[in-house]
Amino acid sequence: MKKNKRQILQEWNGLLESGIITKDEFNRKKQELLEDTITNDEILSASDRQYFGTQKGTISVDNQINKNYLIIGVLFVVLLFVSFLFYKKISTENTQTIHTQQEENTRENKYLYISNNINLSKEYLRDDQLKYLDKTELLILRNEIFARHGYIFKREDLKGYFNQFDWYYPRFNDVSHLLNEVELYNIEKIKQYE
Repeated sequence: MKKNKRQILQEWNGLLESGIITKDEFNRKKQELLEDTITNDEILSASDRQYFGTQKGTISVDNQINKNYLIIGVLFVVLLFVSFLFYKKISTENTQTIHTQQEENTRENKYLYISNNINLSKEYLRDDQLKYLDKTELLILRNEIFARHGYIFKREDLKGYFNQFDWYYPRFNDVSHLLNEVELYNIEKIKQYE
C-alpha cells in the first residue's frame, strides 16, 4: 500500500517527537515533500494544505484568498473610520452653524419683540429681555425712547435708522423734559448692558 504525503509527514512528525530526527531534518524532509507536491502539479486538498502549511516563496490559493479578504476588510474599516471622521466634522460644523443661527434669531427676535410689543413708555424692561442684545441693538433700543418723542438726532447713523419709520417725526433738540419715570428707568437699564 502506497503512503500519501500526509501519512509520510505524520511518520516524520512521530520521528521528530521521539528524537530520532532533528527539527532541521524534519523541516528539510517536509520541504522536499512540498517541492515534490508542487513539481508534480498535484493539488492538495484544503485539509492537506492546512496540515502542510505553505512552502517558503509560494503562497497557496487559500492563503492568497485570505490575504485578499484581509486587505479588503482593512480597507473597509479604514473607509468606515474616514467616513465617521468626515461625518463628525460636518455634523459639528452644522451644529455650530445651527446654534449660531439660533442665537442670532433669538437676539433678532428678542429685539424685534421688544421694539414691536413692549411699550417702552409704560413697561419696565427686565434683564432676560436685554441679555441677548448686542451693543448696537441696545443703542437703537435706548434711542428709540428718544425718537418716539421726536428727538432730532445729531448722529447720522441714528438719523438714518429712525427716518425709515413712519412714526418718527424729528421735532425737538431736547426731549428730557418729556420722559416719564418708566422711560428713565428703561434708559438706565439699557445703559447697564451697553
